[in-house]
Amino acid sequence: MNPIARATTTLALAASSLLAADGIRVVTWNITYYDGTRAEQIGTVCYDTWDGKQLDPDVICLQEMTGRVPTIQFVEAMNDAPGSPGDWAAAPIYVNPRGGLHTALVYRTSKLEFIEAVLVAAGDGPPQQPRNVVRFDLRAVGYEEDESILSFFPLHYKAGYTQSDLDRKLVESQIVRQHIETLPANRHVILGADLNIRHSTDPAYEELNGVIPNTGVLWDPISTPGTWHNSATFRNIHTQDPTGGGGMDDRLDQILLSPSLLDGTGFEYDGNFPAPWDLSTTEDPNHSHRAWGNDGSQFNQGLRIAGNTMVGPTIAQAIADLADPDGHIPVYLDLDVPPRIRIVGQTQNLGTIPQGESRDILIRVGNDADTTRWGTSGISPLNYEFTPTSPISAPTGQYQSLAGTQLNAHLLTLHTDQLNQPGTHTVQAQLTSDDPAAPSTPITIQFELTGCNSADLAAPLGTLDYFDVSEFLQRFTAADLTADLNADTVLDFFDVSTFLQLHQTPCP
Repeated sequence: MNPIARATTTLALAASSLLAADGIRVVTWNITYYDGTRAEQIGTVCYDTWDGKQLDPDVICLQEMTGRVPTIQFVEAMNDAPGSPGDWAAAPIYVNPRGGLHTALVYRTSKLEFIEAVLVAAGDGPPQQPRNVVRFDLRAVGYEEDESILSFFPLHYKAGYTQSDLDRKLVESQIVRQHIETLPANRHVILGADLNIRHSTDPAYEELNGVIPNTGVLWDPISTPGTWHNSATFRNIHTQDPTGGGGMDDRLDQILLSPSLLDGTGFEYDGNFPAPWDLSTTEDPNHSHRAWGNDGSQFNQGLRIAGNTMVGPTIAQAIADLADPDGHIPVYLDLDVPPRIRIVGQTQNLGTIPQGESRDILIRVGNDADTTRWGTSGISPLNYEFTPTSPISAPTGQYQSLAGTQLNAHLLTLHTDQLNQPGTHTVQAQLTSDDPAAPSTPITIQFELTGCNSADLAAPLGTLDYFDVSEFLQRFTAADLTADLNADTVLDFFDVSTFLQLHQTPCP
């Protein structure tokens, strides 16, 4: 990430810790044998506010749903919750063919548009993975290009740590990895899962994240490998168990992202990747990632309720109620949507220009993404640069525009001394940007090119020679009033005399 973008991200992260997130807030939540009840607690977890903070999700990868009806009831609870925007919907529901628990995806229709769901692999008995692997494709509202598709994988890996359990986890990772590799290049992929993995050297994790961390198909946005299980070092990012006998001692719940969401442009994780998480804090200002409710105080103990410094006692109690027994807490991170380029002066007609003269061309460029929908801090900076093409010169280097700010002004220059043909000309320079809908935009300039004086009538312009004499005589004998050089509407000796005088005057 370039220094300007990094500084912008830090400011945005400070803002994102306050009420209502900008951009797209992605949550993964193993909601613990959810049977359709506890609607009040769901509303409290998602929409209650404490110390200026609120979960306020936009899309949720759910695990441990007990059936189709409870999934619909979860959506109803989200829509009916006090403070909810009331625009929640469920993606198609794929119940595990072997029964038991299944995963689901729910989302806000004012933020995301559903495209399709693909059952990649059905859950099965050993040696296969126990639950469905489903890919859900969504698109941010207003982003119609394929380059802006988000592919979500809400997953729930095999529990347990016998060799058979580890093998089945590896199978699931292999299925996911192989499927991702069939998707279009730079497809944005988000995996929200209860991985049931205790350390980053687990073969199933390495299959996704890489033997060398963050070299696989899906990366850890907070760059924090290690043995998370039962280690106080990672207490501030533990996600399980807020109520059971083991206490908070595992980072089972993670959101992993494709490299395209971590490359500093377009759709982007709102954080200073690849900076590792500051393990001394539960709310690293360099990252939007949070283990919602974990205030770091209860290693190997249940979630702190009274005195909880991250979410306060009311939200903490609701998280614990939904996690009982032996459950998990929600994990979230924020994505910034791509910029949208706006160009003022993209097409200009400069009128008539004598050959050899130059003209300045004023262009204004800015980031026109929808701040009403996404907020100013939820939109990636627009990065752009000019690619000049003769006869236009343009400023060099990369420029940036933040959403909600004034357009940047740039001066391009038309150099007519590089042209020698009279008549109408249309020339272009290119503006390249990281707006996925407009990676390259032409700046189109039209003008009428004339000679250096009224006797410079023929190519090559800028040189007074025989061809100009021949062109004048043709026009004069054809009664073409463009040969009326003294502008008295009569073609006569005075026009010839004027031509000869001008023809003897050298061009600059």
